[in-house]
Formats: sequence, structure tokens, C-alpha cells
Amino acid sequence: MRDSEEVQKYLSLRRHYRQQAEEEFVRGDTIQAGEKAWGSAASQVKAIAEQRGWRHDSHPLLGIIAAQLADEWGRPGWHDNFRLVEGLHVNFYEDILDNPHLRAGLDRAQRLVEEMELAQTDGPPPGFMPNALQQLRLDLFNGRISLNQYNSRRRNLPAT
Repeated sequence: MRDSEEVQKYLSLRRHYRQQAEEEFVRGDTIQAGEKAWGSAASQVKAIAEQRGWRHDSHPLLGIIAAQLADEWGRPGWHDNFRLVEGLHVNFYEDILDNPHLRAGLDRAQRLVEEMELAQTDGPPPGFMPNALQQLRLDLFNGRISLNQYNSRRRNLPAT
């Protein structure tokens, strides 16, 4: 397990953003509350990626990493919830969420972060064997292919 300063930085940011999200929500700054909750979830994904030595230097990579982790751990809800929490980031620009939906998003982000702590390991659970798509993701994370190559090759994979 890579327990580097970078991993610790992302875990610290995760906690900091989560606390800020709650404080901003109480103050009524729903735009900042949502953005901080998104930041907490994104920081959790970045911490895991850093721990495994994976690239995590773009927004699209975070969603792909969330999908990989969901597959590895048999938790499809992780990727679904990550994409829903990503809506909190969209709200930063659009201010479209009302308080009940924002509160639900904050709670979902917190649950996602807590659940994904399970994946803070050197790798997938024992016995995980990547399929073609999952191996393609690993090639992307490890810098063997670019995001453009990943997208091109992914489209040519047979449906599973």
C-alpha cells in the first residue's frame, strides 16, 4: 500500500471538504456546499488512485476510476452514486438544486466516501480478474494508453 504524502493530502482534503460542505449548507450557501461535497468524493477517488499508482489528473479519469473500483469490489452503486454526486459539481455552475435535493446529494456523497474506504488497498479484492474493459481501464490508469486511445478502444469492445 502506498501511504505517501499525496495519499494523506487527498484524505485530508476529503475530510476538510466534507466538513466545509456541512458548514456551507447550514449557512445557506448551497452552491458551495454542493461543490465541497463533490470535492470530498473526488478526493476519496483520488486518494485511492494515488495509493495504487494510477493517473488521476483529469475530470474524466475520476469517473472511469469510480467505475473500475465499483467493478472490482462488486459495488455498482459506487459508480452510479459517483455520477449522481457529480451533479453537485454541475450545480456549482448552474444553481439548479433545491435544498431537499442538495441535502440528499450531500448525504449520498458522505455515504459514498464512507463505502469507498473499503477500496483503500493496494489493489482489488483477492480473486478479481479484469475483463477486457477493466484491463483497458488499468492500461489507461497506468499510462500505457491515452484517454483518446481508451475511448476509441472502448467503443470497439463487445457488449457484455
